[in-house]
Amino acid sequence: SWCEHCDASTCPKVRVDERFTGECLDETWDDDGFRWCHSCDINIRVCDWYKEKNISRSLPCNGARADADDDVVCRACDLSMGLGSSSLTMVELSRAYSAFATYGDLVEPYFIEKVVDRDGTVIEEREAVSEWPKAMEPGVASVSHWLLRGVATGGTAAKTNQLGIEVAGKTGTTNSFRDAWFVGYNPEMVTSVWVGFDQPKNMGQTFTGGETALPIWMDYMKSAAPRGEAPRFRNLEGVVWAPIDESTGMVAEGGRSMPFLPGTLPVAGEGAVGQVTASDLLTSDF
Repeated sequence: SWCEHCDASTCPKVRVDERFTGECLDETWDDDGFRWCHSCDINIRVCDWYKEKNISRSLPCNGARADADDDVVCRACDLSMGLGSSSLTMVELSRAYSAFATYGDLVEPYFIEKVVDRDGTVIEEREAVSEWPKAMEPGVASVSHWLLRGVATGGTAAKTNQLGIEVAGKTGTTNSFRDAWFVGYNPEMVTSVWVGFDQPKNMGQTFTGGETALPIWMDYMKSAAPRGEAPRFRNLEGVVWAPIDESTGMVAEGGRSMPFLPGTLPVAGEGAVGQVTASDLLTSDF
């Protein structure tokens, strides 16, 4: 039997014990000496549709149905979902990245500013929003923004340095090179670029986000945010800065300045960056 809109069974089967603090979406049952139920409250474990033949036999097949190719697909739990391996639209990704660009505010996208008839009469107009809802704490968004700035200045999107403006963002390439992405922003706009087929299939091993989507994004930004006119990012909010020895992860004089949430600073090392300490004498050859 197939179902297009499954109920609780679309969430994974979880063991109900003293470690489980989530909500059961159906009645519990006994199996293999343990108590079970269906729940989606299991940290980053999120359900998505997968072909049954590609699912590990250790995972349950929930809500089985036939896809467009008449293959059996199931709801299964995939830890990589927490890293963003799910399928999203450009609008959904742009909306999500707006919280990084604004240090915590979630900007809702819209498509029509106003409708005017041929006589110039405004028939309908979007109401201005004075304040966007908070999606995350400013400090969390600021640290994420700082990391995305690193991608654009020295990571997989370092080509954006050629624009001569301040931007942040992230390249993305999905499994089997089916999709190539770049989502980037400056202080005024978020722009997303996707390259792929309408029906997902392999594009070739060189079709990565940095090689395929990023150049399109850069061509657009050259016109949308010309050098000399683009604004600069404001200072991060809700963070404290500390010099970090990147080889140890500890606070050290001469280290790279990094932002942290208050109360999360690592401990201080035994000396300045590169300085030989007593512990080095015990663990290293000289």
